[in-house]
Amino acid sequence: MKQQFQKIKLKNNEVTYYFEDTGKPKVLFIHGFNSDMNFCKPLWNNDYFDAVALDLPGNGMSETEDLITIELFQETVKEFVEKIELKNFIVFGHSLGAASAVYLSNHKEVKKTLLMAPYNPFLMTYKHEYIAYSLKNMKGSNVVEKSQNFFELATNTKEKFKFLLMSQILKTSYMENEIYHLFKENAGNYEVLAAKDDQVILPSTLLHLNRTLNVKIHWLSKGRHNPIKENANDVISFIRLYLHLIQ
Repeated sequence: MKQQFQKIKLKNNEVTYYFEDTGKPKVLFIHGFNSDMNFCKPLWNNDYFDAVALDLPGNGMSETEDLITIELFQETVKEFVEKIELKNFIVFGHSLGAASAVYLSNHKEVKKTLLMAPYNPFLMTYKHEYIAYSLKNMKGSNVVEKSQNFFELATNTKEKFKFLLMSQILKTSYMENEIYHLFKENAGNYEVLAAKDDQVILPSTLLHLNRTLNVKIHWLSKGRHNPIKENANDVISFIRLYLHLIQ
């Protein structure tokens, strides 16, 4: 078996996943908010590692009737690893997927955790910087009207994601408690890859992560929130630095 899409029952949800099995080291990719496994598609069928990826419940081809939460994603990923008996692998979390990747980082079969442009506990610390950046990039004279429209763009997402967004992702108390403790308790398990032109996860939040938890940050010379789209070869080169950990 070289590669294939499959379905699996996880947390009472039917989840679709992609699995390469050519005998190379395995890397499990976890997508971000309102995304799917295709975020890492440019890395599929590379010469150095086998990609494994899934659509989390409520995303892509994986449906759910459950309340969508970060905890649902975390538990789904953990059950996925155990059900398919994935062993001796690297986990790679993008954006909101970082919360699931860090959650999985102390699993006995995880040899390294890599985070790309990660959702992190310091996003709301820099909310004024986000607002300033947004206003700076708006065109036209009616700034108040446009800022309201920007807010609607950020928050009026699909109904199924409302709780996830408003009660977790953008909730300061959730970040300061659950997310901060998750990142702090596992700080020695993960490293970060980021691009300085990221407009979603601002570099200042990652520098704060570095100062506060001594997390190592690797900066790409180009790219935005998902550098894989523009810079797949450099992302592959970054992952290759850790393949020796898989024996």
